[in-house]
Amino acid sequence: MKVLVVYYTQSGNTEKIAKALFDGIESDDKKISPVKDVDFTKVNDYDLVFLGSPIITNGFAGIYNKILKGLPELTTRIVLFCTHAAPKKFGQFWETGFRKFGKKLEKKGANVLGYFDSQGEQTPQIKEMIKKMDAEYAAKARKASDGHPNEDDIAAAKKFASEIIKKVTV
Repeated sequence: MKVLVVYYTQSGNTEKIAKALFDGIESDDKKISPVKDVDFTKVNDYDLVFLGSPIITNGFAGIYNKILKGLPELTTRIVLFCTHAAPKKFGQFWETGFRKFGKKLEKKGANVLGYFDSQGEQTPQIKEMIKKMDAEYAAKARKASDGHPNEDDIAAAKKFASEIIKKVTV
């Protein structure tokens, strides 16, 4: 099975998860690449594509929307993954935009097989933005996000990728 893992990262969180997913894929024909290095006109050459992004303004990074406009009709299977600063116990505001991007891919013909998310450590910009909105929430969220993605997040990503591969090769 020919598999591609594509990611966009700002702080390194999404790259860590991309590498964990890649490590969980059992295939002799797999590739991992930053989004800027991918020729998306050839995305249908892959049997399975993992696309990853940090959540920015409640959705995937803007570069993906630009790419989406120029994509051919998709015939491949897609798995989406993201990193976000929201602790699991807080509201999951990011999820709507994440799934909305999946719907856009489906309209292009893709078969979206799954979604994986991981908490990531907040960037300095996010810390400042949240602090200005609500200092109490900012302190709790910052404390909860410190150190993520952690070993458990990495293990969960590997397991998720392995389960997806088993699902599509059965």
